[in-house]
Amino acid sequence: MPLPSFDVMFAYLDQLQPRMRVVAAGGADVTVLEAMSLASQRGWIEPILTGPAPKIQELADAAGISLDQFRIVDVIDAPSDSSAPAQAATAEIRAGRADLLMKGQIATPALMKAVLDRSQGLRTDQVICQVVLMELLSVDRRFLMTDTGITITPSREQKRQMLNHLASAARGLLKFDSHSAQSKDPIRMGLMAATEKVSEAMPDTLDCPELCEMGQQGAFSDCVIEGPLSFDMAMDAQANSRKQLDRQIVGNADAMIFPSLQAANLTVKAIMYTAHCRFGGMLMGTTHPVVFMSRADETSTRLNSLALAISYALTQRHASSC
Repeated sequence: MPLPSFDVMFAYLDQLQPRMRVVAAGGADVTVLEAMSLASQRGWIEPILTGPAPKIQELADAAGISLDQFRIVDVIDAPSDSSAPAQAATAEIRAGRADLLMKGQIATPALMKAVLDRSQGLRTDQVICQVVLMELLSVDRRFLMTDTGITITPSREQKRQMLNHLASAARGLLKFDSHSAQSKDPIRMGLMAATEKVSEAMPDTLDCPELCEMGQQGAFSDCVIEGPLSFDMAMDAQANSRKQLDRQIVGNADAMIFPSLQAANLTVKAIMYTAHCRFGGMLMGTTHPVVFMSRADETSTRLNSLALAISYALTQRHASSC
C-alpha cells in the first residue's frame, strides 16, 4: 500500500492550515528557527520556543528571521546536556498551551529525561520509539522504519508495541491521501534481520515466529507481518525470484522494524547520506507526538519532520473526536 509522499503531506497541510501549537525544546538554533518560521508562514503551526531568549534573538537577527509570530519561553542559558529547555517545553504541553513537542538544539538524553519524567513528562505505558518516514525519490518508494533512535535492544513485547505504532502511523498517513485511503491492500510490515531463516545462532530472529503468528491471528488488523526478512527482500522484488521464498513482502514493505537500535540507526543513516531521498522522524508512544530528528539535520528535514508529526497528530485528533 503506497504511503503518501512529503509533497502530498505539504499540500494537505497548506490547504488545511491547522496552526497547531508546536514548542521547540532548545530554540537557539538557526535550522529550528528557519523550519518553524516556514511552517508558520504556511499556516501549519503557531511556533513556541524554549531556551535563552537573548541568544535566540541574536541568531534570528543574524539569519534575518522575524520572531513576531513566535512565543518564547525564556530559559536561562544552560549547558548543552541540561534538560531545562525540555522541561519547560513539556510544561507547556501539560498546561495545554502547546500541542506538539519538537526536538531543537538539545541532546537526546537531556530531552528524554524530561519526556520520561513520570509526573511532569509525556510518558505513557507504551514503549517509545523513533519512527522515520523515508522517501526514495529515484524509485518513488516510501516506507516507515523503527526504532532508529531510542530503544537499544527491544524485547518481544516492545517489538509488538512498535508494530502497533508502525501500523498506527501508516494508517494515519493513509487517511489524508484520498487515493491510498480507498485501497484495500494491507499494510506490509517486515521484521528485519540479516537472514530469512530463524536461527539459534542469530537471537534477533527468534521473536519472529511468535510476532508473525500474532499477525495471522489478527493482532495487527489490516496488516501483513513477515520475518525474519532481509533488507534486500523488503526493497527489491527481484530478490524473491532469486531466493525463491514464499513471501508476500517482496520489495514492497510499507514499514520495517529492526532488531536493534544499532541496526536501525546504521541503516537509516546509510540511506540518508548515500541515496537521493527525503526523510522525517517523530517519536511515538508518548502522550503527544514529538518531532524528532538529529541536531545535525538541515532545515528541510526539520520541515519534513514537522509535516509528518502534524499530519499524524491531526488524524489522531480526528479519531479521538469520533
